[in-house]
Amino acid sequence: LDVESEDEILHQAQHHLFPRARAIRRRFKSSIKKLNMVCKLVRRARVDAALMQLAMNPKRAAVDVRKTIYDAKFNAANNHGMDPDNLVVDEIIIGRSRYLKRMEYKGRGKTGIRRKPYCYMCIYVREIQPTDAFQRVHLTRRRPRWKQGPIK
Repeated sequence: LDVESEDEILHQAQHHLFPRARAIRRRFKSSIKKLNMVCKLVRRARVDAALMQLAMNPKRAAVDVRKTIYDAKFNAANNHGMDPDNLVVDEIIIGRSRYLKRMEYKGRGKTGIRRKPYCYMCIYVREIQPTDAFQRVHLTRRRPRWKQGPIK
């Protein structure tokens, strides 16, 4: 192999080798941090497990993430011919959209601008491959440094 082909192999993501279906949600009324807290639960999880996890989540953003995953599952079955029972949430991309600017009235006759954040998300699903190893990585938490034992 020459050097250029080795670089291509190293920098090509493994999950992009398989066909994927997507669903996009634009102008989503939430901040990125709040949306990311919900999306962390379902990244790299099976679609049925992700939908069940989001159905029990009390956060407001969980409803729209659940609808978007369901749309991606529908797109995968109808547009790409994938098996809807054999899907995994491959990737969730979250980005910042425009702000809705409103007037904020302050004391002593002053005013300011109140920014209401909007964002977008793009969810990719793909079929489960035999090489996939499902770990409970997204549910395990690392202990904080101050709770860990002394440095050895």
